[in-house]
Amino acid sequence: MEPTFDGVVKALLLSIFTGFGIIIPILSAVKSSNLKTIEFKNLFILTAIQLVRVSGALYFVLWLLDLYRNYAQYEVNKQGVDYTLFGPLWLVFWMPPILYFILSQLFWIKKLYTKKSALITFSILLFILPFQKLWLILSTLTHQYQRVTEATPAYTIVVSVLLNIIIFIFMVFTLVLMSGKLKDKDSLKNNKKK
Repeated sequence: MEPTFDGVVKALLLSIFTGFGIIIPILSAVKSSNLKTIEFKNLFILTAIQLVRVSGALYFVLWLLDLYRNYAQYEVNKQGVDYTLFGPLWLVFWMPPILYFILSQLFWIKKLYTKKSALITFSILLFILPFQKLWLILSTLTHQYQRVTEATPAYTIVVSVLLNIIIFIFMVFTLVLMSGKLKDKDSLKNNKKK
């Protein structure tokens, strides 16, 4: 099965959410007395917040398009129960995108991302709550639906999370460099020394 454009974009967006949920709490908790380090850390966090806001909205739009395609296909075929839309596993399909959207859009509230404890809490919630396996477990508990899934090896999960973190850091660094804020501050300091 060949990856589609939607699938690749969704994978990148999920990498952003995963990286944000792991890196931002760590960065927020780290203390430093070096002004350059604090300045860069704040710039990194603010850029990551902007990236997550846009990513949450984009992920939700892509999910709505998938929802429309799946519903149109369901209406045409009408064969059996559609487990992803309206069947026993509806939580697995509906909750993660809705939670990604809601939690990412909460970062528009300034008090939420300026207070360290709120930033750490909501970053961790953005990582944990939309986790699809969590909703699969909840869905199987509430509907007594037994879904056969293969156990995922631990190294696969670790490699996946590390790859997501690397992608997230790369994307945020790229945005920081593209914004020119880092360059402007360094060039201003060099000009003042001259």
